[in-house]
Amino acid sequence: MGDAGGGSAGKTGGKAGFRRAEGGAGGADEATLEAARAESEERIGELTRSLPTVQRDIRRLKVQALTESPKAKEIRQKIKDLEEELEAYAEGLPEVQARRAAIEAINRNLLDELKFRRELGGLLGGGGTGKAQPTLEP
Repeated sequence: MGDAGGGSAGKTGGKAGFRRAEGGAGGADEATLEAARAESEERIGELTRSLPTVQRDIRRLKVQALTESPKAKEIRQKIKDLEEELEAYAEGLPEVQARRAAIEAINRNLLDELKFRRELGGLLGGGGTGKAQPTLEP
């Protein structure tokens, strides 16, 4: 299928070859026109059958270019750098920083509450360690 999509070149030159040889459709007899139509239908079939192969070739070439070419790798690195820059920008917004500080405060308070609950458990006799629990100061 080396001539897939290659224009009017073929066994007899396609429509352009017919028109040149016969002086166009007006000067040809019915048998010649039927032969030209059959040949045209055959060529249409060949071209139609060649499309999937050419489309697969395009996909393969694009995938290869996107995965292996230095230019694609360079573009992917630029995209990665821009995404990191965008993330750093968003992370640096005052609203985001305030929410980060709130999360840290919540985590500290949660840890303090867990420690307090553990100490309470020891005072109430549910410590289960067999060791003396520290006393709580007000």
